[in-house]
Amino acid sequence: MPYQIYESRESFYSKVRELTEISKSNNIFLNTKLEKTSRRDPKLLRWLKWLVSLLPNVHLAQTSPLKVAQEVAKFAEKHQKFLGKKDQLDLIEVVEVLKTRCHSFARGKEKKFDNVLHKIQTLVPAIEYSHTLCDLPQEIFEGVLSYIGSNDYENCMKVNTGWNQTIVKIAQRKEVSLVSHFIRFAMAHCGSQATPFLFEEKFYLRNFLAFKASAQPEKRLTYLKNIKNTLDFSKLTTIAQLKGHIYSEKIKFLIAVCSFYRRDLEVLNEQAKGMEFPWLFHDIFKPEINNQSYMLNGIAKLMEQGLYDKVAEIADLIDENHDSLIDLTLELALRKQLPQAIKIANRIHRDKREETFKSICILLIINDQCGAAIKVAKKVKRKDLLESICEHLLRFSSKLAEDKQFDKALAIANLIFDERIKDDAFSSISASLARLQHLEEATRIANMISHGYNKSFALSDISRLLAKTHQLDKALVVANAIPSKDVKSKVLVEIS
Repeated sequence: MPYQIYESRESFYSKVRELTEISKSNNIFLNTKLEKTSRRDPKLLRWLKWLVSLLPNVHLAQTSPLKVAQEVAKFAEKHQKFLGKKDQLDLIEVVEVLKTRCHSFARGKEKKFDNVLHKIQTLVPAIEYSHTLCDLPQEIFEGVLSYIGSNDYENCMKVNTGWNQTIVKIAQRKEVSLVSHFIRFAMAHCGSQATPFLFEEKFYLRNFLAFKASAQPEKRLTYLKNIKNTLDFSKLTTIAQLKGHIYSEKIKFLIAVCSFYRRDLEVLNEQAKGMEFPWLFHDIFKPEINNQSYMLNGIAKLMEQGLYDKVAEIADLIDENHDSLIDLTLELALRKQLPQAIKIANRIHRDKREETFKSICILLIINDQCGAAIKVAKKVKRKDLLESICEHLLRFSSKLAEDKQFDKALAIANLIFDERIKDDAFSSISASLARLQHLEEATRIANMISHGYNKSFALSDISRLLAKTHQLDKALVVANAIPSKDVKSKVLVEIS
């Protein structure tokens, strides 16, 4: 069977509409799989496809008008249990378009086309045709759906997935207007205050050290204005995406007004009665959601949905001293969203910024992203933090060596920028190789150690192992390469 068999009236009806739209287009064509294609097959290719199609269980999509028409008839017959009168008329029209528009290909085959048309015409529709919303002209359909409330978007999608594109388009326009209007409403309240905007310090400290310059009304107005001016839902293609973006705007708004005096929230709630709220904004003034826990949970939800850019936008509203910025940074790094993590980390107060970058480096090292960790480490200047990063690289390199991943262990050891710790990494790799009797490779790595005393101990261990395996000549060569005279003489005595 070259085409899909549909199991529901809705999916069958959607396919009939698709066939009708393709048949009317001048730029695309139907093929025998009842799919669209951008060009017709040339004569030689048509002949070759016909030849191959003689093989059992082989079907190549062909654009021959007659063959396509025959498949349309089979499609109608196979789905007769879903066939309505209008579907029948639509499929007849598809075949007639194939016949008239492709006359150069169909010449001499009119009777065969008539047979196809007769086959569809004689099918008895199983469903009496009745008008549905989908059959309305698009402009009327949009008008009808524009009256649905925000909470009904998802319900309408469940009724008919074919409405998706129209509902999304309507919802985009409607919601951006509602959110924008709602923010203007809050800004008007801010601007109407004769005295500086009231600010309850205890409430603020108890709930969320979040909003930058929270006690300055003009700053708050600026941030609300920025939220309004950056609203853009135009690139969203599904209701689920729209819901996620509106939720992020809700969290932004909550953070921007989190330091409002409780009385102001009550006034705003009273003034908003009768106003149409944006989707998900119905509880915006309730005290139980104007708190740190709700906002951080909201950010976590956005993170789970993969809306990392939105998380970064929200982070820009959070005070530079707040620990939640550090948590967001590390969570983004853990999810391999390094650009956003670094962007947020750069906003953290300088007293904690380098510590945060160090933590990002360690997370990256643990997750086997050592190259990225080294790049982030360039933002760290404190010697103790840099040493800590190198120590983690050392531990990771040593663990890889223990797991016999020597090439990778060596690559990471070479990334270490502290020479003393790098020597420790080379020593660890060399020792792991030596324990497995890879003594030549162990010697090569040991000779990469820069500090003479560390190199001496590494080479002395290898020399002893060579002697134990009766490779005395090689043991003497390694022993004579030991930089420390004391260690060298001791080893030579032992292996002689």
